[in-house]
Amino acid sequence: METLDLEQAAALLKKPPLAAQQQTIDYLIPRKTVEKMSGLSRATIYRLIKSGKFPRPLSIGTGSVRWRQSEVIAWQQSLGKTQDD
Repeated sequence: METLDLEQAAALLKKPPLAAQQQTIDYLIPRKTVEKMSGLSRATIYRLIKSGKFPRPLSIGTGSVRWRQSEVIAWQQSLGKTQDD
């Protein structure tokens, strides 16, 4: 049996139980949804991907791709940041 020191015990008490921890779901979204969210055309999205300025999609099957919603949102938020941030 392992014993905990005072700091380890205090850290465990500060941690919320698993049920109380917020779980986030990262949805996989199709190209049409990405187009609507970004306001970009298909060609522009793929041009930005090629230049490394837009998140790459995941291949989910033959001819099917999806984007992680969190990555598209992070891309959108990065647009609002200036170089001074």
